[in-house]
Amino acid sequence: MSGEVTVRCLAFFLLCLPFGATADPVGLLQSAPWSSEREPDGSCKDFNTYQLTPDEKSIEVTFSKPVVVRGIEKTQATYRVLDVKERWLDLFLEGETWEDNAGQLVWWRLAFLDDARFVWIRSDWEAGRSTSPRYRCNMSS
Repeated sequence: MSGEVTVRCLAFFLLCLPFGATADPVGLLQSAPWSSEREPDGSCKDFNTYQLTPDEKSIEVTFSKPVVVRGIEKTQATYRVLDVKERWLDLFLEGETWEDNAGQLVWWRLAFLDDARFVWIRSDWEAGRSTSPRYRCNMSS
């Protein structure tokens, strides 16, 4: 029952967002690097790139510089694709160990606000909670 409530809360949250995003979230995600910080000219110093694997079952994320995740330095991460909708992707981080209150492993929703911004929403977060936006980087500047 709690999983059903979580999905309903996430659905409600996403319906309230000011969407104008593409119907191809995978294509949009792969089309440019993304960052939590962007320079005034639209370029990014630190960014992530996203690539769908050839079997189309996972998305590989490559970090422009190493990041520390739960005490481990990483240069890449892999997310298994659970579902793809017009404005979001539901993803499971390979090797995830975080559990919700019911003891289930959490999954992530990458939700586009528009074609230049997305947020991450974890499956166990309360409705309305998300990360700060990630911005599309203009790498030609």
